[in-house]
Amino acid sequence: MAEALIKPLKLVGLMLLAFSSAMAVSSCHRGFGAVSLLAFSFLLDLGMLFHCLRLYARTPLASPGRPEILKIAVWLLVTMLVVTFFQFLEIWFMTMHREN
Repeated sequence: MAEALIKPLKLVGLMLLAFSSAMAVSSCHRGFGAVSLLAFSFLLDLGMLFHCLRLYARTPLASPGRPEILKIAVWLLVTMLVVTFFQFLEIWFMTMHREN
């Protein structure tokens, strides 16, 4: 029963993420830097992070070396996501300051 509820919640979450990304792109007046930063952070980085987490969850603990490589990949992807989030905030603050 719980797994049947999780799939629609994942779909709703991804739809909300796509909607908020589209709103962020439209609010930054289609600046190439902001659009590419948003595309990298949400499409590439977050997608790869979800994929690595799914692989990590499916990997048996007894397999040699693979869980450690996936832990490193997840750590790097989360770090890149945090850095791009702070860069996106910087762009947002710069555009808010320019409008006032």
